[in-house]
Amino acid sequence: MKKIFLILYLFFSIFLYSYRIFITPSYELADFIEEKIIISNNIKFVSLSLNAPFLSMLNNKNNVEGFIEFNMYDIKSNNILPDKNIEGYLHEKFMIFDNKSVLFGTGNFTSGSIFEDLNVYIYTEDQAITSLFLKEFQNFQNGKFGKNKNIDNKSIYSKDIGKVIFITGPSKNIYSAINNFILSSKKFLYIFTYSFTDGRILYSFEKLSSINVDVKIIADSWNEKFVSNLKYLKGIEYKILKKYRNMHLKLLVNEYGLLLGSYNLTYRAREKNDEYILIIYNKDIRQILLDLFNKLWNQ
Repeated sequence: MKKIFLILYLFFSIFLYSYRIFITPSYELADFIEEKIIISNNIKFVSLSLNAPFLSMLNNKNNVEGFIEFNMYDIKSNNILPDKNIEGYLHEKFMIFDNKSVLFGTGNFTSGSIFEDLNVYIYTEDQAITSLFLKEFQNFQNGKFGKNKNIDNKSIYSKDIGKVIFITGPSKNIYSAINNFILSSKKFLYIFTYSFTDGRILYSFEKLSSINVDVKIIADSWNEKFVSNLKYLKGIEYKILKKYRNMHLKLLVNEYGLLLGSYNLTYRAREKNDEYILIIYNKDIRQILLDLFNKLWNQ
């Protein structure tokens, strides 16, 4: 009887815990997206930009709705539309399949993001998480972008991933959540950032470092070419990662959990862009991304 129970438990666990993590560059992710597009009857997506091979996959399929950044909009489509955030960018990245599952992360649906850049994407079939992204998509369907949209700030318990906090911006909520996560670190805070220009975040990093919290940053070479807060850091180690076309991750990891999403550590992300973050308290996901940080740092 115990053996039968164990077999049944393992069988159903496959379906209960259905998330997948992809770290790019990844041809596996590209194949996964193509397969999901083919088998899905309805697709909703948001991306800063869109190009081959995903553009043709989505543009040639029925029942597709999507939004991309106005300044990146160079396609002809009745179903893929430009955003209406005049002050900032549509910087979010997610794709919903049949209103039942979602792929989200730090990269866009472009060849560069998936084949050349360092990004992380998470796929889940958890309806609680999918519903959060559906609600955000409804903002865009209703023509609500930027400061005109309904801001979400919700804590849920996902059967798939565990405790998750989901927050959208531009809003005071999204910055407060990021800052609170930073200041909650007691032992260490490791950061992946593409660009870093927000002085408030700089202050919080240095505050942690002053009380002997181990703060380390892996950043993109963007920060060498443009005005960046990296040059003002005191007592904090950082490394510029040039292994990839872009070090495009937006991720904070501490001893409690991880924070990821579309949000760069910039003034524009805080005040103007359509952004989202998820704070995830899942030990397995946290460990995967912590191991990634340590591996790249030690290289």
